[in-house]
Amino acid sequence: VDSVVGAVVTLFKDDWWARVQASSELGDAALAEDRSRLIKVLKATLAGDLQIVDGMDTLTAALNIARLVALAAPPAGPFLRQALRRGGPGVDLDAMLSGVSGQIDLELKFLQGATSGGAAGLAQEVGTALGAASGMPDLHSMKQDRIAMVAHLAARVRELLAAAA
Repeated sequence: VDSVVGAVVTLFKDDWWARVQASSELGDAALAEDRSRLIKVLKATLAGDLQIVDGMDTLTAALNIARLVALAAPPAGPFLRQALRRGGPGVDLDAMLSGVSGQIDLELKFLQGATSGGAAGLAQEVGTALGAASGMPDLHSMKQDRIAMVAHLAARVRELLAAAA
């Protein structure tokens, strides 16, 4: 499901951005509908009801849209970014990214706890050893890498938004 939703969000970004570019020369009134679409997509994808490891494609696609908006030049960029600020006409993207960061921390702690002891930790260590012996990938490390990638992208979006403010 995640790969399909992620692909849909990516296709939205491509079509939406082309429309934004065409509308930007017409002024803020023409961009208002595009800003409304941006808000809807971010609310739907960054609301915090996905596990990071299972929703990576969707989260990455949504964060790429936010990064695009953070880097956008005038006239579209500043108008669209207004919708991403606390108290603005849209969503508080920083609060949403804080929620994603909290989820990332929680999932990383869960993964670390799974390897630090107990039956689950022992099973993980045995699975890792067997995987290493048979040439199979280490699923635990793969999950951590996927979560870390989303974490880095979320942090980068926060940096870009702060710099654009």
